[in-house]
Amino acid sequence: MYPSATVAFVGGPYDGYEHCVEPGEQCLHEALDLPISANIIRVLGGEDPGARRAPRSVAVYRLMVRDGECHYAFGGTRLAGRREAREMNEWCREMFRAWGRSQNSDCEE
Repeated sequence: MYPSATVAFVGGPYDGYEHCVEPGEQCLHEALDLPISANIIRVLGGEDPGARRAPRSVAVYRLMVRDGECHYAFGGTRLAGRREAREMNEWCREMFRAWGRSQNSDCEE
């Protein structure tokens, strides 16, 4: 179980983003491949996503745990394959829908 209410992203395009962790969550993914696009960066900054563009690149993050605190450290970028780009586009659609429902839901400490 992770004691902190959020997991921060350090470095790369998601730098400064903090993801809410559900109370009692037992595990987090050890590695994340997250889509990169200007729209996503705007949404993470609390702005309107604007005209949606399909992501073409992926940011790679690795989970780091020290003294009970977790964060994801940036490990680099890579180009997305055609199939992966389509899948990421679906993920982004859901993200934008969620953004529209709740632009800044606070995590409980």
